[in-house]
Amino acid sequence: LCQLGCDLEATMQSILCAKRNGLFTILNATPARSIPEEVYQALDVLCINEGECEFLSGISCMDDASREKALRFFERRGVGHTVITLGRRGSVTLVDGKMVKVPCFSVETVDTTGAGDAYVGELAAHLCFGGDIQESMVYASAAAALCVTKVGAQAAMPTFAEVEKFMKAYKGE
Repeated sequence: LCQLGCDLEATMQSILCAKRNGLFTILNATPARSIPEEVYQALDVLCINEGECEFLSGISCMDDASREKALRFFERRGVGHTVITLGRRGSVTLVDGKMVKVPCFSVETVDTTGAGDAYVGELAAHLCFGGDIQESMVYASAAAALCVTKVGAQAAMPTFAEVEKFMKAYKGE
């Protein structure tokens, strides 16, 4: 799991090295910076928000048609799955060639700091434990929802157990 940070070249080389060595790669493309074409092909998952999507693709994600167009833009570049987060409107990806929308959970928002990090962290964790992309996005949405109910970033990050408990309550188990 990489995030675009200060050393863009090192991040890009890390992704390419990981892929060459058979590892599963996830890039959280924040802050938005240009990504070389060969890196797109090395990504199993690209996770971006609407602003990052527009920066990278030139497509503003204002409606379902433009979101699907953006997802296909990244698909054509070789990305395994692109997840576009939409804040309170959930997230979208392509599954079997069709756009899938995953809604967010309705919670009382206290502070949105760290919500994106909680989302990407849970997305990565759930995928690592064998979840498919759509199920992983649901759990990622749960982690983000739990995060925004608390103040701060690190202190608000939910644990695996908290996400599981939240999902069981949501499912009525």
